[in-house]
Parts: sequence; C-alpha cells; structure tokens
Amino acid sequence: MHASGHDVHTAILMAAATIFAKLRDQLPGTIKLVFQPAEEGLPVGLEGVAQLMIKEGALDDPRPDAIFGLNVSSGLHTGKIAYRPGPAVAGADTFRIVVKGRQTHGAMPWLGVEPIVVGAQIVVAVQTIPSRQIDVTKGPSVLTIGTFNGGNRQNIIPETVEMQGTLRTFDSDTRDFIRRRGDETVVTIAQSGGAETIVEWRAGGYIRWSTTRDSRSGWSLR
Repeated sequence: MHASGHDVHTAILMAAATIFAKLRDQLPGTIKLVFQPAEEGLPVGLEGVAQLMIKEGALDDPRPDAIFGLNVSSGLHTGKIAYRPGPAVAGADTFRIVVKGRQTHGAMPWLGVEPIVVGAQIVVAVQTIPSRQIDVTKGPSVLTIGTFNGGNRQNIIPETVEMQGTLRTFDSDTRDFIRRRGDETVVTIAQSGGAETIVEWRAGGYIRWSTTRDSRSGWSLR
C-alpha cells in the first residue's frame, strides 16, 4: 500500500493560508502557497509536476527568497514535528530494464535464451551495488526492483522480461556512481547469458525515459 497523505498536505496548506490571510497587514513581503499537482509523477510523455509550474511562472513576480516544504509520516504521533540536519528526504530515480532472450519450449532451454534467468541474476547483482560497492558510513542509498514481468505460460521460455524499480540517494556523486555501475552490471550479465538488454532511467519522475546504456542489436521496444 502507498499512502503519501496528500489530503493532509492540502489541509495543512489551506489552514496556513487562512492564518496568513488574517495576518496580512502584519506580514512584510509576499508569501506564496504552492500546491504541486501530480507530485507522484506523470505518465511517460506528459508534462507537469513542479517543472511545468516553474515553466509557467509560479516562482516569478516576485521570485521567492526561500521555499519550505512539509511532509507527513505515519511513524510520528499526531502533533509531533521532526527535523534533522542535512538532507531528510532522498532524491528518487526510476529505472526500467528490459531483457530480450529467445523464446523456446521449457523442455528444451538450450534452443533459446532464457530472459527470466538472466533477469533474476540482474535483480540479485544490482542490489549489491549500494550494499557492497558504496561506503555506507558516508550516506545511505537504496535500490529496489518493484516489478518483474515476463512469460505467460508455465512451459514456455518467453522472449522478454521487464523490470522496474527505484533508486534513492542523498547526493549526486552516489547517484551517478550507482546509475553507472547499474548500467554496466545489467549489460554485462545480459551479454554473459547471450541476451540483449536496455536500461532506461527517469530522474525524479519529471523527465521522459532516456536510454543510458544498452546491448541491443537492431531490435526495438516500441
């Protein structure tokens, strides 16, 4: 289940707006209250979220000197406010991995290329990047594969497998390292199994899918 509490966010900002309106004559400067639509991201190819708000001038005339964001957490009791020095919420990247093998009968796997086996090896391998290749004393990071789809019958080795997941990091160097090593790991494992693969990343849920590394040879996902 995923419940980010956007109804709470809306109620909090409306309450703040009511208070600021009553104190209007006592407040110097300008206060902007911003509701970000589609915070969880948009379907691929659509434009929106904070990027579109900024593009359309939400932060212009006047330009804010500071911006404050607020989130809610089910881990805190009502009436409690928590804070910490440094970053508190990780940056999020979404990734998509497609492994292309060669379909064959499950009784004769040597006649095809098994994308499910290759994909399973990828799942295990990429999760060792943050756990074994990153100095965890310098900052946390999490890589999670949340979907794994392939095949439609118990005795058929399918043509393709698709995975999607998320990467959470607190700094750009860690983010860039895990993305690069993830690309290299996926491509190398696919090649070792005779499969082809494509790795696509979407940063922060705001930009379109963009290929960063692949081992394709004349095949298309579209």
